[in-house]
Amino acid sequence: MPAQDTAESKQFCSGDLVIRSSDGVLFRPHKENLEFVSDVAFPFTSTTLHKADKAIDMQEDSKTLETLLHFAYPKLQLPDFAALSFTELIQVERAADKYQMYHGMEICQLYLARNHAFTHPYEVLELAAKRDSNVLVAAVAPFLIHLSIEEVASLGVSSRLCLKWGIYRERWLNALLEAQQYLDEHYHNHWHRLRRHMKDRLPLHAVLVLGKSRPGLTVQGVQSIYEDCLSWLSSNTNGDISCCRSQLEKWRDNIVQKLENVQWPS
Repeated sequence: MPAQDTAESKQFCSGDLVIRSSDGVLFRPHKENLEFVSDVAFPFTSTTLHKADKAIDMQEDSKTLETLLHFAYPKLQLPDFAALSFTELIQVERAADKYQMYHGMEICQLYLARNHAFTHPYEVLELAAKRDSNVLVAAVAPFLIHLSIEEVASLGVSSRLCLKWGIYRERWLNALLEAQQYLDEHYHNHWHRLRRHMKDRLPLHAVLVLGKSRPGLTVQGVQSIYEDCLSWLSSNTNGDISCCRSQLEKWRDNIVQKLENVQWPS
């Protein structure tokens, strides 16, 4: 243990406990607050700890503890969770789970679903399986729609959520199938060439044939495919492309509408 600690939290500095983060920062929270919000005992044995040389060493780093302790003080404004990186947010969520701060877990999971489902879908799904979290599974489903029920179950997702996954996936694929007609019913030489160009980018083809999740499985991805195809038409064809442009717009508008109407089962 270090002989001298110089770094101390400015936010948590007046309590009856002294704890030290893994990177050597001292915190002085109130034991009563911690006991009120946590369903398990923190590693404290006395209410009179107040000296740095009596500090209790914690496994969490200072940034994690600084965020975590806010959950014990309802009147404090919460930090900006949107500014936390994925790794930082996961560490806070794990600490909240460790000390059974359920409200804190819910907040962390909400921000994981909102801000990190797209960039870290597999990691969020793994956490969802551990927590049996409907919110987290629903958040990553659009980005992992290529995964079958069997694959999702193999990750430890509960049968309750696997059933919802299967229903959602079927609704999503049906929406893609219905939108496919707008690609099949147009007849033009330029259009046939365009279809060959866009084949592997099409959401339905990606899921059913390639077994991969593609950007086209999101509304933003559909718009990206539309813009790419429009650019290809302008660069690789001669003559009037207005009919192909119109048909491409119909496909985009139809598939966006259908995907926006697909809801996670209640």
